[in-house]
Formats: sequence, structure tokens, C-alpha cells
Amino acid sequence: MIIQPDMWPQIVFSDEKNFNLDGPDGLRHCWRDIRRPTRQTVRRQNGGGSVMIWGSFSAAGKSKLAVLQGRQASEHYVYTVSEYMLPFAHLHHALDYIYQQDNASIHRSKLTTVTG
Repeated sequence: MIIQPDMWPQIVFSDEKNFNLDGPDGLRHCWRDIRRPTRQTVRRQNGGGSVMIWGSFSAAGKSKLAVLQGRQASEHYVYTVSEYMLPFAHLHHALDYIYQQDNASIHRSKLTTVTG
């Protein structure tokens, strides 16, 4: 689908981000100034947990952020969209919007596509 410039205000984007609470996401090496002392980073052996945040936005503004617990399944995603994205989209766009999401498997599941 080719998006025309006049369609951009109608698009509602969403995404989620997982934040590790005990350090950077998967970062094992970093650049540092060799003239400065080395900094030691303390890490727990089993990790410090994580938190996932989900949100949506459009040219009209942003939705409330959702704090998601544990691994997400299609049922959780449908709930998140219905409780956070749909009220935002209907408030700002009525029924005239295009929902844009990434290609994560829970976004493409049968339950998600039938529900949507």
C-alpha cells in the first residue's frame, strides 16, 4: 500500500519495548574513553527482570502507555489494543484511521486478525 501524504494524519502507529532492569538490552560491549578509569557494572546472575511498555500514537497525539506483564500472547495483545489503542483512535479519529503495527507473530495470529 502506497501512503499518500494526505493519509499520514489518519495513521495510528503502535509498538512495544522491553526494558531490562539490570542493564542494557543484549549489550555486551561498549565504547569507553581509555583515558578514564574502568567502570565496573554489577549484574545479577539470573538477571534483574524486565518490564514491557506498549503505546500508540498518531498526528493527533498519543495513547496511554500500557505496562505489560510477562510474555505476551495473542489474547493479551487483543486486550491491550482494545483497552488502549481503540479508545485513543476513536476519540481522535472516529472510525477513519489506519492501524499500523509491526510484524510480530502475536500481531498476525488468527485470533488477532479475526478480532480486528
